[in-house]
Amino acid sequence: MFPAVRQKTLPGDLRLLRMNGPPHQCFSHIFLLILYTTSQSHLADLAAKQLARQLGTRIVMADTIYALLDEIKTAVADVLPPIVRRTDLGRVRILKVFKQQGTQQVVGGKVEEGIIKKGAGAEIQRSGDLAGKGAILQVQREKTPVSQVSKDAECGILIDSASTVRQGDIVIAFEEETVRRTL
Repeated sequence: MFPAVRQKTLPGDLRLLRMNGPPHQCFSHIFLLILYTTSQSHLADLAAKQLARQLGTRIVMADTIYALLDEIKTAVADVLPPIVRRTDLGRVRILKVFKQQGTQQVVGGKVEEGIIKKGAGAEIQRSGDLAGKGAILQVQREKTPVSQVSKDAECGILIDSASTVRQGDIVIAFEEETVRRTL
C-alpha cells in the first residue's frame, strides 16, 4: 500500500503535500514537499516554517519541479541505510592457539586460500557455523611482522575478537566497503 497523501494550500498559493504512513512506505513519518508558484513566497515561508515546527519535520523548497525532485531524492537517500559490500580475501585454518589476553588472541595457522591481511576483518567459523567476528591486528611470517601472507604459507595472527578462537577453526579475512545509497 502507498502512504496517504494530503494536499493543503497555504498563503501565497503554496502547495503542501503531507505523506503519512509507516516509515518503510514513505521513508520518514512526514515529509513536507513545497513548490513555489507565485512571487509571494515570504508569506508562504512564515506559514510553512510554523507548520514544520509544529510537525517536527523538514521543509524542502525549490523553484522548479525538477529541483524539488532532486531535493526529495537526496532527502530520501539520506535516511536509507548505506550498502555494505563485503569482499572475502582468504581463509586460514587455525593449527594452534598460543595465548589469549582479554579480547586479543595469538594464533597460528595455514592459509588455505587467498591472502590473510593485516587490518582486515575476521570471521571465525567453527564446524561450518559462525562462531564470532573480529579484526586481524597483526600478521607474522616466521616471527617477522608482514602486511599479508599468501596461500599455503603458515603464519601467526593477532586477532581481536570477543569470541575465543580454537584449534581447527577457520578464520576468513574480509574487507568491507560502505557505500551511500542513491535513488
